[in-house]
Amino acid sequence: MVGKLLAILFASTLLVHSAFSQKENKRWDNLLLGIDLKQGMVVKHDKYMGHLSKGITRGFEADLLKKTTGETQWQRLVHYPNVGLSLIFFNYPTDILGETLALNYVSDYYLIRSGKFESTCRLGIGLAYQSNPYNKEYNNKNITYGSHVTFSLQTKLNIQYNVYRDFYLHGGLSFCHFSMADIKRPNKGLNVFTTDVGLIMLLNRQTEYVPISEEDREFNRKWRYNINFNAFVATYKSSDHKSYPVYTLSLYTQKPLSNLFDLLMGVDFFNNHVLKEVMKDDTSLDHTQPLPDHKKVGVSAGIEYHLNKLSIAFDVGYYIYKPYDFYSILYQRYNIRYYFNDNWFVNGGFKTHGADAENSELGIGYRF
Repeated sequence: MVGKLLAILFASTLLVHSAFSQKENKRWDNLLLGIDLKQGMVVKHDKYMGHLSKGITRGFEADLLKKTTGETQWQRLVHYPNVGLSLIFFNYPTDILGETLALNYVSDYYLIRSGKFESTCRLGIGLAYQSNPYNKEYNNKNITYGSHVTFSLQTKLNIQYNVYRDFYLHGGLSFCHFSMADIKRPNKGLNVFTTDVGLIMLLNRQTEYVPISEEDREFNRKWRYNINFNAFVATYKSSDHKSYPVYTLSLYTQKPLSNLFDLLMGVDFFNNHVLKEVMKDDTSLDHTQPLPDHKKVGVSAGIEYHLNKLSIAFDVGYYIYKPYDFYSILYQRYNIRYYFNDNWFVNGGFKTHGADAENSELGIGYRF
């Protein structure tokens, strides 16, 4: 079956290469088409995940990418990455999990370019469809996610070899994470580790790269000051469908380290109404007395990585005000931001305590 699939794939790629290799089709310059066969396992990252991590997980990944040539400053500074879309399919060994279909926006960063050998590191983010989420009556053993739609995160280390003209054989190691960031419970999340092998075809190779200049390396070294407000909802129990508001206000400074990276330092104010419900069910508390304050305050530091108008931010924080001891003392926040101009931006992401997600975030911010 695999041999037939590879034969059909090879014949199809030859036809596509012939159809789009004409010079007048400039929009197809440096287009990468790829397919991977994937085999691996569900990672047991929680003691209650044992019944889901047995057996072999199989699937495939199809890529539609573009080799960049330095048209923007970001492309030149990170040495001309590949960017595009990746479609991932997993078939799990248990009907409790069923199947996953994910669509990610990905960037492949080159680690090695040496003759016919190349090595890349992939970062991807997107959405996934889960065929068999948690259901109280029919699928109550699936504690990974409570919704058909989840977030999708991917990292991948790849090595490829140019076997003939514009055809490459490649193999690698891939890690995928799927979760709802506590929008709906249960939400243990699902981690899948696989080994990959596949074929890549390059259409209309163009080698005229815009060289990096000294001007590209220049950047504004001044400190910036930001205010960011986030609001979203979170759930408490998987047995009901109630959602509770979550608010976050962040004040932080931003110190450019280069054109790509900024150092972030600030203070965060959290107001998660789910904790009010948690305290009502906490038998260790004295309910004849006023309950502790559910609000929290933390100080944080992190890094923001810029991709043109988009950026990825990661922060690690420490609670300095936390009357109710429910989550750990450390927290992490992951965000994607889009800058409309030099001042205004919107963001989306999630907050976790290690592998334990607390809530998703959606907000707006202003940079002074």
